[in-house]
Amino acid sequence: MRVEPGSPVLVYTVEGPWTCGYSADRHGAGPAWFRSADLRPIAYDLHPPLAAWIPTWIGGEDRVVITLSSNGTAALHLRGNATWHGNAGVEHFGDTQGDATPSGNYLHFVEEGPNSCTIDLTLLGSFILASDNQMCGGMNARFQGFWRRSPPPRRR
Repeated sequence: MRVEPGSPVLVYTVEGPWTCGYSADRHGAGPAWFRSADLRPIAYDLHPPLAAWIPTWIGGEDRVVITLSSNGTAALHLRGNATWHGNAGVEHFGDTQGDATPSGNYLHFVEEGPNSCTIDLTLLGSFILASDNQMCGGMNARFQGFWRRSPPPRRR
């Protein structure tokens, strides 16, 4: 699989000159084999400041907006929307909102309780790796994969 330069790859295993991993770019996402020589490590901070999580992260059509929590603690407020498009124009939606406190570059978000939407986020520089418990909305509407920081709006 060819991957666009600058696209992230989550490495599963390396066998000789080949690396098996998961990647995402504007053409889609999934596991594939890559030439190891084409991959470069991503530099990231294990203990980023809260501001590094802010503001908007996009994975395909899905997005999560992260702001400082209004409760006066070191928590972050997440507001997210996910969409899945099926056959014949079927769409399923998911959304979530609430506060969570990061531990280093990791954030474990639980919307309301153990049987509610749960999302794990790992901040990796200009990317977030997201994974949910499949309880954040309609069928296949997921908060998962690599997310990129949204560019700031253009000034006119």
